[in-house]
Amino acid sequence: MLSLFCPDCLTYFPSGAACPGCGLVRLSLQAPTLPGAAAWCGRAPGSVGSQLAVTRAGERTLLIVPWASAPRRGEAGAPDGGLAAFDLAGGSPAWSRPLGAPVEGGVAVLPETPDAPPGLVAGLARRGPGAGEGWLVALDPASGRELWPRRAAAGGAVRGAPGAHHNRVFATAGDGTLVCLDARNGQSVWRAPLADRPVPVPAGPLLVRGRGTLQAIVVGSYGSGHGREEGRLVAFDEAGHMLWSQPAGGQVRGAPVYADGLVFVAAYREHPSAGVLTAFEARTGRPAWRQPFLVQGGAGTSGPALHSFSAAPLAHDGRVYVGSLNHHMYALEAASGRLLWEQSAGGGIATCPAWVEGLIVFGANDGRLYALEAGDGQPVWQYDLASCPDDEGRAGHVLTDPLAWEGLILAGADTGALAALPWHLGRYEWAAARLEAAARHDEAGDCRALAAHFSGQPFARCQETYQLAAGDWLQTGQLDKAIRLWQALDQCELLAEACRAAGERLKLDDRPRAAAYFRRAADAYFPMRRSGQLSACTRALASCAGLSYLSLQAVNVGTFVQWREDELTLRLTNLGQATLPAGVRLWLGGALRTPAAADIKAALPPGAAWNIPLKVTPTRAESEVWVEIEYDPGVPEFAPLRDMLVIRIQAIEPPREPQKIEVSGDVLNLTIGPATREGVAITMRDVASLRSEGDIRQVHVTGDTGALVAHRDLGQATVGGDVGLLRGGVREAGPPSASREGQAD
Repeated sequence: MLSLFCPDCLTYFPSGAACPGCGLVRLSLQAPTLPGAAAWCGRAPGSVGSQLAVTRAGERTLLIVPWASAPRRGEAGAPDGGLAAFDLAGGSPAWSRPLGAPVEGGVAVLPETPDAPPGLVAGLARRGPGAGEGWLVALDPASGRELWPRRAAAGGAVRGAPGAHHNRVFATAGDGTLVCLDARNGQSVWRAPLADRPVPVPAGPLLVRGRGTLQAIVVGSYGSGHGREEGRLVAFDEAGHMLWSQPAGGQVRGAPVYADGLVFVAAYREHPSAGVLTAFEARTGRPAWRQPFLVQGGAGTSGPALHSFSAAPLAHDGRVYVGSLNHHMYALEAASGRLLWEQSAGGGIATCPAWVEGLIVFGANDGRLYALEAGDGQPVWQYDLASCPDDEGRAGHVLTDPLAWEGLILAGADTGALAALPWHLGRYEWAAARLEAAARHDEAGDCRALAAHFSGQPFARCQETYQLAAGDWLQTGQLDKAIRLWQALDQCELLAEACRAAGERLKLDDRPRAAAYFRRAADAYFPMRRSGQLSACTRALASCAGLSYLSLQAVNVGTFVQWREDELTLRLTNLGQATLPAGVRLWLGGALRTPAAADIKAALPPGAAWNIPLKVTPTRAESEVWVEIEYDPGVPEFAPLRDMLVIRIQAIEPPREPQKIEVSGDVLNLTIGPATREGVAITMRDVASLRSEGDIRQVHVTGDTGALVAHRDLGQATVGGDVGLLRGGVREAGPPSASREGQAD
């Protein structure tokens, strides 16, 4: 149900109701929830019954909510109740039908048959002296209107949810009987007493099915004698004949459950207070465990509210889970009754837990839902139904069994609050790791993306999480998800990489799709001027689509000299599978002094090449010439194709002419740097002294000077005038040399 992408335009939008691309409004159940928030909240007309149901009504999926209400203290009137339906997609009310009496249990969902429409059958309970009064009523799931000609009297208050099989409805009544009705019209088929005298039956029947047949109907009851006598577990066949009867170990409040050939039933004892969980063979009724599992207080404790089991257990995957009013949830081995773990909650537990995605979820009397790890009982999350916006913060009790449906947890409270919760409750990072461990990478990718989105961090801080999401999607072939993600986040480089990865993944099995992805990658790399990646994608595109492909190559790129014009050759070769039609557009830029463009009008068959000479004058030691081409491969859906080449040019400095210095005056102090090591020519007139502080390879002196002194390497000196003193510094190899054309001391 979760949707991060618009179903119409595929725009990625992880939050909000309306698609920013096309404006489509998505349903509440499809919108990702904020961490810790419900998908939607609602309100029933009264206290929510013990069991919810989900059914289809035309194009809609409905949540069916039984409810009951009683007059407030000091107000006149009788208790009321009925059924309400909510659109599961968004939580909006679909219809509500008061029935004149509380619906304490739930409903049986009747599928459509050739001779009967779909329906809902609910039991009504008007408590009073003795067994009270009760009826069974059938409603149309689409509208809530009654279907049977008249309501069927049950023989006492119906407190549990009925069960249905084919065209039969089975319900328990307050006078201690099991009732079978015709689902088409509500007429009685048979009635069977559980014992030789009336006993209270607060829970509905268990229907044991196997290979399409109804193998047994199992009912649990209270005992007679005001709780002094323990209740029983009784099994009937489809015709109402008793198959077996066994003591239940205490008073049975919740319905029995079936798994792997065993029937499990939870009960309570009053003196002393204890919860009792027992297992029986479904076919024979024989006890399956050596002894029941007991939860009891210390010596002298009494009263049913202390340690009793007040709801049905859950049997799943070789384990049994049961909650107690002592605030504890227990997990047992189904085959033996051995305790595996226990975990505490914030209130007494009077609900049957639900299993969803490896979690055990249950409600407690503190108004909260709790989720525990099914394996070891470690707490995962909790949710307070009083936090629902429609509940106005009123505290209540969760007496409704949570219902797991397609990754959702549906629950209600005695305040009337309803909530639809995602199984992870917005703990997206944790959920992603859990889904990846189960190899459910598509869903894991969704959760990774949501974890990054709801983190509130800038992209740079959560980029790794986004990339893990994209990787998960690619593993399951959801290629467009990663592409749409990077497109929405304006991450051009990651978008290009995702398109290229998609093309590589498909190029052996689906060449047309691969070509389309390579085209998208090339279009993304082009404005980023990633020449290598662009060329690889364009060539892969041409290969997948059977097109021409122009390869760009620079040849005879020799040694260049700065500021000196030289020539290189650009070679265009058709390496594709088809002849390139006439028409190639060429652009040159970069280190060129004047960017240029050209059109080539000739066709180019496969294997043929063009050589284009280029005149280049580099101005720096390292420079680049950019070459871009654009051409029509002859297939409109891929036109035009583009490619790019970067030619890197190394240039040396031009040779330097010796520097010349003309000096007149008394004293010249000359400092020579590394740039002038090629030589200095000096012309002097009436200079008393010439001193050099740097390395001079060659000195040519013309004129009259009293002294020539080089403090460092003099190199070679040529004296062309009258020099009174010539003195050179120390050289690393050998003494300075001198030639004299004039006079020197």
